[in-house]
Amino acid sequence: MKTNPLIIALLVFVGLMCMNSCTKVSTGSLCGKVVLENDSEDPANDPVDYSGITVALYEIPELDTTITRINTEYPQTGVQISTETQFDHRDYSPLRSTQTTGDGSYSITDIDPGIYVLVLLKELWGIRYICSVSIEKAVDSDLGIATLYPEKICESYTEAGFNFLADHTYHVNQISTTFMGAVSVEPKAQIYVEPGCSVRFMGSVAFPGESDINNAWVFKAAKNMYDISGAGIEPADYYSSVEFQGASVDIKNGVFRHLGNAVLCSG
Repeated sequence: MKTNPLIIALLVFVGLMCMNSCTKVSTGSLCGKVVLENDSEDPANDPVDYSGITVALYEIPELDTTITRINTEYPQTGVQISTETQFDHRDYSPLRSTQTTGDGSYSITDIDPGIYVLVLLKELWGIRYICSVSIEKAVDSDLGIATLYPEKICESYTEAGFNFLADHTYHVNQISTTFMGAVSVEPKAQIYVEPGCSVRFMGSVAFPGESDINNAWVFKAAKNMYDISGAGIEPADYYSSVEFQGASVDIKNGVFRHLGNAVLCSG
């Protein structure tokens, strides 16, 4: 019996379409939008468009099992860790990455189901981590709108009052940066410090009253802060110290990473 070549071609086409359909059903995708909001006093930061913002997807890092066990058995110890406190995008290579379009939109497709970390960053505009992003089969997860604010370069301040704002990125690039007046630190403020530099607080420092470690503020190394190559942070990249010399300091709900020396309290 002679087989019709047209029928064979049709069967092959239908098979390929089925395989492609099955592949799509087995994965998920995500989308969203990133906007740039200029809350500084510099009109030069007014964004023309929202294109070129890096959006990178990472696997959830494995937490230290010993500390995780201590967290479970002795929650009162205060040694709490989570993805939010441990993750640093420079320690890993992203699974996928893309950049936003002119209106800030982005989309990443064909993602295996699971839990991920999404990183949003743009040089001079800061860094945002969105942890515990859930991807499901055949579902397009819309993460909505996220905002980046202008990176703030920290110099020495003699005036009273400075506020490290939530979800903002601060960059210390002087060997010694001193805050003479009262300071407040909000949840999820990120302070990046260049290698060998120190930060000194001479006045009172108020930290967040909430105890959710997933909203912790953080001090960390500034080296390659906008790099997604997975180069990592070496000891030579660490900053020197953070010093609290005021009379009223109650450090809580924060993380110090990449310290070369120590956190010093002498008030």
